[in-house]
Amino acid sequence: MQDTRESISEDLKRGRTEAREVGGEFSGIAEDLRRIFQTETELAKAEMRESVQSAVQGAIWGGVAATFGILLLTFLGLAGMFALDLVMPLWAAALITAGAILVLAVIAGLVAYNRFKQVKVAPTKAIGHMREDVSWAGSQLKSSVTSNGNGRHYTRG
Repeated sequence: MQDTRESISEDLKRGRTEAREVGGEFSGIAEDLRRIFQTETELAKAEMRESVQSAVQGAIWGGVAATFGILLLTFLGLAGMFALDLVMPLWAAALITAGAILVLAVIAGLVAYNRFKQVKVAPTKAIGHMREDVSWAGSQLKSSVTSNGNGRHYTRG
């Protein structure tokens, strides 16, 4: 009887120690996850800042190029119109020149539309890293605590 009590007492002590160890591992994993998510969040912010800066710089240079392009098209259109005026009435030359500029504008608009479809607003790299981290944490939790079949838990070393 005394042996049984001592055995139960030792089992209880071992069980408390194992529970503390498992709890310690869980809190360690939770702390690691917190740090990982904090780092991934900072990465996502940096990725978004970089993307916004690139878009702003592209828009500025695009505006400069568009201004010069408009001036160029104006003078080319005038030159073409005056050249056509030599062989037809001025109104017909102006109409043909306007039609040619319309075709160029439509082509440029379609190219711009396709380029803007490629802009990514979500931090895809950081999101992918966070998904990997969650998967890793899940596998760590599964492998950290395993049941041995009789209700007792132990940690793998």
